[in-house]
Amino acid sequence: MELPYSQEGIILASDYFKDRDRILTVYTRDMGKIRVISRGSRSIISKLAPHLKPLDWVNLMLFDGKALITITRASEIKSFNNLKSNLESSLIALYSAELVSSSTLEKLPDEKIFNLLLDLFEYLDSKSVNKNIAPSSEEIVLAFKLKLLDILGLRPMEISEEHGESLRIIEEKFSCLENIGWQAIGKERLGKLLDHSLEDMLNRQVVSFSRYVC
Repeated sequence: MELPYSQEGIILASDYFKDRDRILTVYTRDMGKIRVISRGSRSIISKLAPHLKPLDWVNLMLFDGKALITITRASEIKSFNNLKSNLESSLIALYSAELVSSSTLEKLPDEKIFNLLLDLFEYLDSKSVNKNIAPSSEEIVLAFKLKLLDILGLRPMEISEEHGESLRIIEEKFSCLENIGWQAIGKERLGKLLDHSLEDMLNRQVVSFSRYVC
Protein backbone atom coordinates (compact mmCIF):
# COMPACT_ATOMS: atom_id res chain seq x y z
CA MET A 1 0.00 0.00 0.00
CA GLU A 2 1.52 3.30 -1.07
CA LEU A 3 -1.14 5.77 0.03
CA PRO A 4 -1.89 6.25 3.75
CA TYR A 5 -4.45 3.70 4.93
CA SER A 6 -6.50 3.22 8.07
CA GLN A 7 -6.21 0.37 10.55
CA GLU A 8 -8.12 -0.31 13.76
CA GLY A 9 -5.96 -1.94 16.41
CA ILE A 10 -5.08 -2.59 20.03
CA ILE A 11 -1.64 -1.48 21.21
CA LEU A 12 0.15 -4.44 22.79
CA ALA A 13 3.50 -2.84 23.62
CA SER A 14 5.57 0.31 23.18
CA ASP A 15 9.39 0.49 23.01
CA TYR A 16 11.81 3.40 22.75
CA PHE A 17 13.56 3.85 19.41
CA LYS A 18 16.40 6.31 18.81
CA ASP A 19 16.08 9.66 20.58
CA ARG A 20 12.45 10.65 20.10
CA ASP A 21 10.64 7.76 18.42
CA ARG A 22 8.69 4.72 19.55
CA ILE A 23 8.18 1.29 18.03
CA LEU A 24 4.68 0.01 18.74
CA THR A 25 3.42 -3.55 18.52
CA VAL A 26 -0.23 -3.41 17.50
CA TYR A 27 -2.75 -6.19 16.90
CA THR A 28 -5.03 -4.92 14.13
CA ARG A 29 -8.38 -6.21 12.99
CA ASP A 30 -7.41 -6.51 9.30
CA MET A 31 -3.63 -7.08 9.28
CA GLY A 32 -3.02 -9.00 12.51
CA LYS A 33 0.10 -8.14 14.48
CA ILE A 34 2.23 -5.35 13.05
CA ARG A 35 5.17 -3.27 14.25
CA VAL A 36 4.93 0.42 13.45
CA ILE A 37 7.06 3.47 14.14
CA SER A 38 5.70 6.62 15.73
CA ARG A 39 8.17 9.36 14.88
CA GLY A 40 8.69 12.07 17.48
CA SER A 41 6.12 10.64 19.87
CA ARG A 42 8.51 10.81 22.84
CA SER A 43 8.64 14.57 22.50
CA ILE A 44 6.55 16.54 25.01
CA ILE A 45 4.94 18.45 22.14
CA SER A 46 3.98 15.33 20.17
CA LYS A 47 0.37 15.28 19.01
CA LEU A 48 0.49 11.50 18.53
CA ALA A 49 1.70 10.49 22.01
CA PRO A 50 -1.62 10.89 23.90
CA HIS A 51 -3.31 8.44 21.50
CA LEU A 52 -0.62 5.74 21.51
CA LYS A 53 -0.58 4.25 24.99
CA PRO A 54 -0.27 0.49 25.59
CA LEU A 55 -3.67 -1.25 25.87
CA ASP A 56 -5.43 1.56 23.95
CA TRP A 57 -7.94 0.69 21.23
CA VAL A 58 -7.08 3.07 18.41
CA ASN A 59 -7.56 3.96 14.79
CA LEU A 60 -4.28 4.58 12.95
CA MET A 61 -3.41 6.16 9.64
CA LEU A 62 -0.39 4.29 8.31
CA PHE A 63 2.13 4.66 5.51
CA ASP A 64 4.46 1.89 4.35
CA GLY A 65 8.02 3.15 4.80
CA LYS A 66 11.19 1.52 3.52
CA ALA A 67 11.86 -0.44 6.71
CA LEU A 68 8.87 0.10 9.00
CA ILE A 69 5.25 1.10 8.70
CA THR A 70 4.91 4.72 9.86
CA ILE A 71 2.03 6.22 11.81
CA THR A 72 0.91 9.48 10.27
CA ARG A 73 -2.16 10.07 12.42
CA ALA A 74 -3.85 8.42 15.39
CA SER A 75 -7.18 8.70 17.17
CA GLU A 76 -8.35 6.93 20.29
CA ILE A 77 -11.42 4.71 20.13
CA LYS A 78 -11.28 3.70 23.79
CA SER A 79 -8.60 4.06 26.45
CA PHE A 80 -10.07 1.64 29.06
CA ASN A 81 -9.45 4.04 31.92
CA ASN A 82 -11.21 1.87 34.54
CA LEU A 83 -8.98 -1.04 33.59
CA LYS A 84 -5.82 1.06 33.82
CA SER A 85 -6.77 2.53 37.19
CA ASN A 86 -6.97 -0.96 38.70
CA LEU A 87 -3.59 -2.67 39.24
CA GLU A 88 -4.84 -6.25 38.96
CA SER A 89 -6.84 -5.53 35.82
CA SER A 90 -3.85 -3.75 34.26
CA LEU A 91 -1.57 -6.71 34.98
CA ILE A 92 -4.05 -9.17 33.47
CA ALA A 93 -4.35 -7.03 30.33
CA LEU A 94 -0.58 -6.56 29.95
CA TYR A 95 0.08 -10.27 30.52
CA SER A 96 -2.57 -11.24 27.96
CA ALA A 97 -1.19 -8.71 25.46
CA GLU A 98 2.26 -10.25 25.90
CA LEU A 99 0.85 -13.75 25.26
CA VAL A 100 -0.80 -12.58 22.04
CA SER A 101 2.35 -10.80 20.90
CA SER A 102 4.49 -13.88 21.61
CA SER A 103 2.17 -16.43 20.04
CA THR A 104 1.29 -14.70 16.76
CA LEU A 105 3.24 -13.96 13.60
CA GLU A 106 3.32 -10.54 11.96
CA LYS A 107 0.77 -9.74 9.27
CA LEU A 108 -1.18 -12.96 9.79
CA PRO A 109 -4.64 -11.60 10.67
CA ASP A 110 -7.20 -13.39 12.79
CA GLU A 111 -10.22 -11.33 13.72
CA LYS A 112 -11.10 -13.83 16.46
CA ILE A 113 -7.87 -12.95 18.30
CA PHE A 114 -8.61 -9.23 17.92
CA ASN A 115 -12.13 -9.75 19.29
CA LEU A 116 -10.79 -11.92 22.12
CA LEU A 117 -8.49 -9.12 23.28
CA LEU A 118 -11.24 -6.55 22.92
CA ASP A 119 -13.71 -8.68 24.87
CA LEU A 120 -11.17 -9.17 27.68
CA PHE A 121 -10.37 -5.44 27.88
CA GLU A 122 -14.06 -4.50 27.87
CA TYR A 123 -14.69 -6.99 30.68
CA LEU A 124 -11.75 -5.76 32.76
CA ASP A 125 -12.91 -2.19 32.20
CA SER A 126 -16.39 -2.97 33.53
CA LYS A 127 -17.37 -1.85 37.02
CA SER A 128 -17.98 -5.41 38.24
CA VAL A 129 -14.32 -6.40 37.89
CA ASN A 130 -13.09 -3.22 39.53
CA LYS A 131 -15.34 -4.01 42.49
CA ASN A 132 -13.49 -7.32 42.94
CA ILE A 133 -16.45 -9.55 42.11
CA ALA A 134 -15.51 -13.12 41.05
CA PRO A 135 -13.83 -14.64 39.10
CA SER A 136 -10.29 -14.16 40.40
CA SER A 137 -7.44 -12.77 38.30
CA GLU A 138 -5.94 -16.25 37.91
CA GLU A 139 -9.25 -17.62 36.65
CA ILE A 140 -9.59 -14.84 34.07
CA VAL A 141 -6.05 -15.54 32.81
CA LEU A 142 -6.79 -19.28 32.70
CA ALA A 143 -9.86 -18.64 30.55
CA PHE A 144 -7.91 -16.29 28.27
CA LYS A 145 -5.20 -18.90 27.65
CA LEU A 146 -7.80 -21.53 26.83
CA LYS A 147 -9.66 -19.20 24.48
CA LEU A 148 -6.42 -18.16 22.73
CA LEU A 149 -5.20 -21.75 22.27
CA ASP A 150 -8.65 -22.71 21.00
CA ILE A 151 -8.49 -20.01 18.30
CA LEU A 152 -4.96 -21.11 17.35
CA GLY A 153 -6.18 -24.71 17.04
CA LEU A 154 -3.92 -25.85 19.87
CA ARG A 155 -6.33 -26.75 22.66
CA PRO A 156 -4.77 -29.70 24.53
CA MET A 157 -6.34 -33.05 23.62
CA GLU A 158 -6.56 -33.92 27.32
CA ILE A 159 -9.27 -31.30 27.77
CA SER A 160 -12.31 -33.36 26.90
CA GLU A 161 -16.04 -33.61 27.31
CA GLU A 162 -15.64 -34.21 31.05
CA HIS A 163 -15.35 -30.43 31.38
CA GLY A 164 -18.43 -29.91 29.19
CA GLU A 165 -20.45 -27.10 30.78
CA SER A 166 -17.41 -25.22 32.07
CA LEU A 167 -15.78 -25.27 28.62
CA ARG A 168 -19.00 -24.08 27.01
CA ILE A 169 -19.10 -21.07 29.33
CA ILE A 170 -15.40 -20.33 28.77
CA GLU A 171 -16.03 -20.23 25.02
CA GLU A 172 -18.56 -17.44 25.52
CA LYS A 173 -17.84 -13.86 26.61
CA PHE A 174 -15.74 -13.15 29.69
CA SER A 175 -18.84 -11.83 31.45
CA CYS A 176 -20.06 -15.46 31.61
CA LEU A 177 -17.08 -16.63 33.69
CA GLU A 178 -18.82 -15.88 36.97
CA ASN A 179 -21.07 -18.90 36.29
CA ILE A 180 -18.24 -21.45 36.10
CA GLY A 181 -17.82 -24.15 38.74
CA TRP A 182 -14.04 -23.90 38.70
CA GLN A 183 -13.45 -26.72 41.16
CA ALA A 184 -15.13 -29.20 38.83
CA ILE A 185 -12.80 -28.32 35.98
CA GLY A 186 -9.62 -28.91 38.00
CA LYS A 187 -8.00 -25.48 37.73
CA GLU A 188 -4.47 -26.48 38.62
CA ARG A 189 -4.32 -29.38 36.15
CA LEU A 190 -5.92 -27.28 33.41
CA GLY A 191 -3.43 -24.46 34.00
CA LYS A 192 -0.49 -26.83 33.60
CA LEU A 193 -1.91 -28.30 30.39
CA LEU A 194 -2.39 -24.84 28.89
CA ASP A 195 1.08 -23.66 29.87
CA HIS A 196 2.66 -26.80 28.39
CA SER A 197 0.80 -26.18 25.12
CA LEU A 198 2.00 -22.57 25.01
CA GLU A 199 5.56 -23.64 25.83
CA ASP A 200 5.51 -26.20 23.00
CA MET A 201 4.35 -23.52 20.58
CA LEU A 202 6.77 -20.81 21.74
CA ASN A 203 9.74 -23.13 22.38
CA ARG A 204 10.34 -21.43 25.72
CA GLN A 205 8.94 -21.45 29.23
CA VAL A 206 5.82 -19.41 29.78
CA VAL A 207 6.00 -17.15 32.83
CA SER A 208 3.01 -17.90 35.06
CA PHE A 209 0.67 -15.05 35.88
CA SER A 210 1.45 -15.31 39.61
CA ARG A 211 5.17 -14.78 38.90
CA TYR A 212 4.30 -11.99 36.46
CA VAL A 213 2.43 -10.18 39.22
CA CYS A 214 5.29 -10.58 41.68
